[in-house]
Amino acid sequence: MACFVKAEHITQLSPRALREMVLEDHVLLPSKEVYVGEEADTFRSQNPNHALLVPFLADVRKAYITTAVYLQKKLPLASPTLTALSALDPLLRGHSQATIQFKRLSGMLRHLLPADQAIQRELVRFNVDLTIPSFKEGECIVDWWGHVFDKPDKYPSLIFCTKQD
Repeated sequence: MACFVKAEHITQLSPRALREMVLEDHVLLPSKEVYVGEEADTFRSQNPNHALLVPFLADVRKAYITTAVYLQKKLPLASPTLTALSALDPLLRGHSQATIQFKRLSGMLRHLLPADQAIQRELVRFNVDLTIPSFKEGECIVDWWGHVFDKPDKYPSLIFCTKQD
């Protein structure tokens, strides 16, 4: 949606609000700002009055809207499981909402773990562990998670869950 909807209309929306958003003109970017790809954008900037530009941009807008409406219906944006799993996003680590979602996640995962695992305490500890380096935008997420998995005694539940087939 960020390719054709004004940022202020999507940045702080809940999954429910995204699902219910009506894609009207006042929330859409002007045609000259809609993402069309690098080559098409170069053509658009070099040929602003080309006869094919207006119908092309109209088709792009229609395609974006059609796709977004379809995805609003099909994506599990309100899934409690996906919401809880979002706590594993390294950018959210240390945030109070991550702790809340970790508690929910621990209840969901309990049946997957050995009975002796104290997953809730482990996930809360993971959320505030200062020995794990902060994740920086653009960093390789696999390498970042490698730091967590280097501590098998500290986070056995997280490691156990990832090793399941």
